[in-house]
Amino acid sequence: MALTVVASCGNSAKSEETDNPVIEEAEATGSVITANQNRLDQLISVSPSGEIKAIGNKPVVIDFNATWCGPCRQFSPIFHEVAGEMAGRAIFVSVDVDLCPAAAASFGIDAIPCVAVVFPNGVVDSHVGFMPKVELTRVLNASFGDKY
Repeated sequence: MALTVVASCGNSAKSEETDNPVIEEAEATGSVITANQNRLDQLISVSPSGEIKAIGNKPVVIDFNATWCGPCRQFSPIFHEVAGEMAGRAIFVSVDVDLCPAAAASFGIDAIPCVAVVFPNGVVDSHVGFMPKVELTRVLNASFGDKY
């Protein structure tokens, strides 16, 4: 299931920054970033009108999850494995909905696991539920297309 979401994290619009430490960390390590609200705000900007965009020139792929969620625990190693295989194409982020409720609320998360792909152009694709590796890879390849 794919849907377009426009959300507001309550922060003001940010200009694209090239010396963003969270983006630099993600690109240097090629691994999944564990994000709190502050770190997420360094990856995603929200305009005063509520338009949400990835900061920089790559999509941000967010795994919304919780430690108590069985399907989330099963999905986590799959998400990390695919993130390693797709390093350089996107920034991969893990967000615990219990530790970052504002982010979950701003995306309208009401079921987990949920993967949201946020693009620099303001499009957000969301996919709810556990996905095996082949499905997550297919979903991301379809979302990224030839551009990423």
